[in-house]
Amino acid sequence: MTNTTKKTFWTKSGTYYYGGPVFSNFGHFLAECIHRLRLYNEGGDRTKVKKVIFQPKNRIPDFKEGLPVLPPHFYETLEYLGMEKSKVCLQTKQMTVKNLIVSEEESLFRSGIPVSKPFLDFLKSCEANANIKNDPALPKRLYVSRTPFRLRGAFAGEAYLDKFMENNGFDIFRPEAYPLIEQLKRYKSAEQIVFAEGAAVHVMELVGSVDANVYLLQRKKNSQRVFKQVLEPRTVNTAYFSDVHELPSLFQHQNLKIVTQGSALSIPDIDKMAHFLQQELRLDGFDKEMFAGQIVSDVINYYRHYHSAVWADETIRPRLSLYKEKVTHIAEKLLVQTDAIKSLVEFGHSSD
Repeated sequence: MTNTTKKTFWTKSGTYYYGGPVFSNFGHFLAECIHRLRLYNEGGDRTKVKKVIFQPKNRIPDFKEGLPVLPPHFYETLEYLGMEKSKVCLQTKQMTVKNLIVSEEESLFRSGIPVSKPFLDFLKSCEANANIKNDPALPKRLYVSRTPFRLRGAFAGEAYLDKFMENNGFDIFRPEAYPLIEQLKRYKSAEQIVFAEGAAVHVMELVGSVDANVYLLQRKKNSQRVFKQVLEPRTVNTAYFSDVHELPSLFQHQNLKIVTQGSALSIPDIDKMAHFLQQELRLDGFDKEMFAGQIVSDVINYYRHYHSAVWADETIRPRLSLYKEKVTHIAEKLLVQTDAIKSLVEFGHSSD
């Protein structure tokens, strides 16, 4: 006899507030999960709210000891936005509540719609509460580096750019080594900020404004469409470098069994990178041959790092040939034909 008994879910009394979904990726958490929280602080008597409901959204079984894996700085971010840890309810199973407050999102990821002015004003109050202000002792020129993640989505050659920017008076900032509030203080104090595209750019979603010119070195051709609405309402001026050529990703997520394009490597146009740095930031002395040499090293090392795992999976093995074909096509298009770039063409034609 089949058991047709249905589970009963009790309705929880009281008033709850909808905080939004929670992605385990830090960048996506900031881009898609925090923009309903202003009214929790400004919408009335928050003491009447029993809990704020957040819904972990994991496409893979990201569970350890029954709890979802949260993004870095999750509780630190919520505290900065005026929410007590004791109020957080992580919904991992079906639940029903009597009263639920749902505020509209005040910034929509990839929509092109600017963040709302009330939300920017709310962020300025968050800055004041956290004592985030311009500190004369902190660096005025920041290069926000992504070199530790060159195998998980980057543009080739960045290790040379680290040295070049440092030689031109930039502080090489790796935000993953700092608490969130310290990151915000650095951005608030800078006059020039150059980002290598990555999750760090989304930290700007937490500031109301910065008195800085901001430059984005893209690793994806169309990233300006994503980051324009994040950067331009908050900064003095913005400029974007988008002359990059994306390679096929070779990183396969073990749980998803698919290749994730967000972990791809890109090759910048060498001449245009040099021109951008000179025209936009007034930086001279860029060594195209050294940059090209670092690009070649990164492209080959990326391939070698993933080769064994990709070769072992027949479904994605053709991506190895596709990667080399794309490398050859890009290298032959680059105007700077140094010995390094010629060796990149040779790599593209080589057999495994």
